[in-house]
Amino acid sequence: MATFHILNFGCRASQADGAALKQQLLQAGLQEAASVEQSAVAILNTCTVTAAADAEVRQFVRRIHRRNPQCRILVTGCYAQRAPQEIAQLEGVAWVVGNSHKHLVSALLAPDPEELSGDRVAGRSGELEESGDRAIGRSDEQKGSHLGARFSPSPVAPLVQIEAPPKSSEWRVTSDEEAGRSPDYPITRSPDSDGPMTRWPDGPILPSRSPDSIDPGPRTPDPVVLVGEITEEFHFAPVFADDRTRPTLKIQDGCDARCAFCVIPSVRGQSRSLPPDKVLEQVRQLEASGYQEVVLSGINLGGYGRDLDRSINFLKMVERILRETAIARLRISSIEPMDVSPELIRLVAAEPRMAQHFHVPLQSGCDRILRMMNRRYWTRQYAQRMLAIREQIPNAALGADVMVGFPGETAEDHAISLRFIASLPYTYLHIFPFSARPGTPAATAAGQVNGRVARERSQEIRAVIAAKRQAFLAAQVGQTLPALTLDEEEDGARMALTANYLKVALPGSEVPANRLVTISIGRVTGGKLFGFAQELRRGRRLDHHRPAAREEAAVNHQRVPHHE
Repeated sequence: MATFHILNFGCRASQADGAALKQQLLQAGLQEAASVEQSAVAILNTCTVTAAADAEVRQFVRRIHRRNPQCRILVTGCYAQRAPQEIAQLEGVAWVVGNSHKHLVSALLAPDPEELSGDRVAGRSGELEESGDRAIGRSDEQKGSHLGARFSPSPVAPLVQIEAPPKSSEWRVTSDEEAGRSPDYPITRSPDSDGPMTRWPDGPILPSRSPDSIDPGPRTPDPVVLVGEITEEFHFAPVFADDRTRPTLKIQDGCDARCAFCVIPSVRGQSRSLPPDKVLEQVRQLEASGYQEVVLSGINLGGYGRDLDRSINFLKMVERILRETAIARLRISSIEPMDVSPELIRLVAAEPRMAQHFHVPLQSGCDRILRMMNRRYWTRQYAQRMLAIREQIPNAALGADVMVGFPGETAEDHAISLRFIASLPYTYLHIFPFSARPGTPAATAAGQVNGRVARERSQEIRAVIAAKRQAFLAAQVGQTLPALTLDEEEDGARMALTANYLKVALPGSEVPANRLVTISIGRVTGGKLFGFAQELRRGRRLDHHRPAAREEAAVNHQRVPHHE
């Protein structure tokens, strides 16, 4: 049986996409491998929000190919949508599949159709045919002529929108040293000398061997590249809870905003929403499976429902989930400032099932820079919302994304932003330097800021938030907080996540993962909270029914983080 291993990069929405991909592949008859070295196909579900994110993906591709040359690599996600030709130059890459065709990955990699049911093959063939016709603009007379009588991987090739150029040593991409390096990815040797099976994009299944015994042979064939226009469809696969205690449910995709620095609208398409009944169905399934917390995510989550009708929006969807499901806790992943309404704040303040946590991107605390960024609010409006949250939910977690070194940002602009950040009750920040993204207005704007200057400004903001963070942690000592035990340990202690987004170590606790508990916070040491569980709160038991080896693989390999 063909094997695969998925590596996810980037935001929670990307993590949700990766979980859906995994479910589709398992349903298509493939088997998950514990590591890329034991896998016939490595799938990299990518992010492209910064140059460092792109560089990290290239590093992983090279490392995988070097340590397991017969592992075929499929690169999908936002980076694949933005720069397919760049990725196609990398040795070992067999497929480049943009977000436009990500929902067809399982069809590309599916085993022989005789191993599948007739209904499944027919459905997948129809989906490929419709997508291919739409992507390359076939006429009605031409539709269907490229697929033949039944599905197999090779007829998918006519979907190609962008021809992969021949591999050439003259092709140059930004070096990893220029864009920033990431830690080595731990790949272990496959204990199976017979190895998994490898499916080439246009060839037979070939046996894979241990990398130490493989002659790398000739260069890999030019990869199949599937990238097209992103349609208005919400390509939905039922949520796959996977190996996490806090599954992410993506209910919105795409973005209609046009921030000057952001490439995401061009790689994710316009805003589109999962129908409310589907949202409710998925939350109910997760609750029935025993999960206690669901994280709602999206590319622009507050835009939920605007493409549907006036009877639904994000606030109303949250209210329906609370009213029509029994999920114990609901968390909002990230929401734009102007979508943080007084009604939403009041709901989170009054409803004990809502996590007391708001992540509200700021980007800059200087109005002049916000206008240059094409952000849709003033600092005054932003501050009103954050202070309203603090007033109504005094112990809430308040986080934000902050960009430094945007083109044209002066020392005075930075000082204004720094003072604004210091004035607000943040509990954490994600701070990152501006990264020029091809095709965005900011990439070619005048006044590009020196990287050293941007790093210095970043450190100044980090010093401010470090003091705020320490004060917030200290204020928790002596309090009792609702929390969810996680499927992870640190120094032998079970970890838990509080409703207000704080990790707490529970030394000596025998409470298993995925339990709602009330925690007494005893101390803070080295920036970490320690406590003990007073009591188990009401909640269902979760049973993943998975072997320990798979659980360990999920913890070590399932998510590849990077700073956004």
